[in-house]
Amino acid sequence: MNIELTEIERIKNHLLLKFEGVCGIGSKGNSDADFIIQRTKSEFQKHHSIQSIIFDFRELRYSFGNRFASLFSPSSFKNNKKRVVLLTPRMLDVV
Repeated sequence: MNIELTEIERIKNHLLLKFEGVCGIGSKGNSDADFIIQRTKSEFQKHHSIQSIIFDFRELRYSFGNRFASLFSPSSFKNNKKRVVLLTPRMLDVV
């Protein structure tokens, strides 16, 4: 796996998740996007009353891949529950 979850922080009702690594290009990045979704789901279930997910992708290198867009769909993390998904500034270093 090229991606790691390196930091988890709960800030009031918000969950900050920092991911680092290199996301594969195109369909090779599908497993990386799936990993981020699964780890986010796992952390989301551990913390109650979370209103938003904040992704810190400042140390994540990403070029292209369609599945990556599913990270920004709130229902990806908990069925029938809408949550706000936020990104940190300079989130992606697009190559």
